[in-house]
Amino acid sequence: MSQEELAEMMYVSRRLSQTGKTVKAIQTCKIF
Repeated sequence: MSQEELAEMMYVSRRLSQTGKTVKAIQTCKIF
């Protein structure tokens, strides 16, 4: 995984956490 991909995932995680979907995001990450 590249630095850009990792940074994007962290950004998306923060965005999702702001809408209360952190758990679902983590589950999605585990699938991929």
